[in-house]
Amino acid sequence: MTVHIIGGGIAGLAASIGCLQRGLGVRLYEAAPHLGGRCRSFFDATLGVEIDNGTHAFLAGNAALHRYIDVIGSAAKVYSARGAPFFIDITSQSSWTMSLLSPGPGIGLRDMISACQLFWAKPGQTAGAVLNATPIAARNMWEPLCTAALNTPLAEGSAQLLAQVIKAMALPSGIWRGLQTADISLSQTFIDPAAQWIGKKGGDIYLTSPLRELRSEQDRAVALKFDGQDVALHQTDVVILALPPWSPLLAPFGVGDLPSSPIVHAYFKPTGNSITKRVDRLTGLIGGQGQWLLERAGVVSVTISAADQFIDMPPETLAKTLWQEIAPLSDQNQTPLPPYRVIKERRATLRHTPDVERLRPKATTSLQNVFLAGDWTATGLPCTLESAAQSGFTAARLAID
Repeated sequence: MTVHIIGGGIAGLAASIGCLQRGLGVRLYEAAPHLGGRCRSFFDATLGVEIDNGTHAFLAGNAALHRYIDVIGSAAKVYSARGAPFFIDITSQSSWTMSLLSPGPGIGLRDMISACQLFWAKPGQTAGAVLNATPIAARNMWEPLCTAALNTPLAEGSAQLLAQVIKAMALPSGIWRGLQTADISLSQTFIDPAAQWIGKKGGDIYLTSPLRELRSEQDRAVALKFDGQDVALHQTDVVILALPPWSPLLAPFGVGDLPSSPIVHAYFKPTGNSITKRVDRLTGLIGGQGQWLLERAGVVSVTISAADQFIDMPPETLAKTLWQEIAPLSDQNQTPLPPYRVIKERRATLRHTPDVERLRPKATTSLQNVFLAGDWTATGLPCTLESAAQSGFTAARLAID
């Protein structure tokens, strides 16, 4: 039995790992010349260093992702912030640590109690309508949380999905314990070790191998068509499609081009003292356009989620705007704009509105030997690394069953 996995992002890699752990043969096909999908790193000539294709943070309690990390031996390559997340208001320069008992300035017991209403939310309700938060609570906690977790503004985000995020945060291993991210780079933490592990276990990886057609007869897939090669499927073979939701290969399974939400990242390489002398290495930003700051190896990145109004802004204008916000956090206040790189992800994740949540497909399909994987499938979680890893392991389990 061979499992043919189409797509080499976190979902496809997790599916490969899950199948290989049970002794199944694996062939992993990736259309790009590299693995990782949105979770990868590359060398940027302008900055002269390797940077990530976006910033990804996660929780210590993300079980599927940590299973993935542990299997490939990357636990030592994960950076864990000490304690609950640190926030700074760039307009007032005030700062605080978000905790369960003290979530932020101006946020009282009433605001925290209102969060319980999320757990009784109905499928069509938005988080903003259910919370009915005070302006200060919305500014300092709910809007940043919803935008970061759902990549969707509070007024549009699914209340039920945000409730799942709150549950994960409230666990002992949740956000109060601290956020985690790749220590050196995404590729060195999540991708390269996974590829090496798959190779050692006998899995085959084919790069620059886009699938052109999946042929089926009755209720089974029977062949895969690649450029210059047709792969006939054995009666016991299984196919896992770990593709983005807009792939035309998914249309026969009722998956449409689901509405998405953009994310913008700006990378700076400043000179002088580290910005983290004033803030944590991973810091939430309040009161400006940037929402999260990460400093690593002398490079500072700023992330804007739900970035609809910024996606078409010229890179230099965007870089200047964000640099003016973060420069006062160090001795860089009078320093001109340093070398920068702006990365725009137009279709970074799903737009997690109640309507879109109802459209997310299950892992099973109309074909008995074809399954879906991806953070956009119905995992019950927003599109995150945890959702991607969970979907991959789920598809692997279905293939095994």
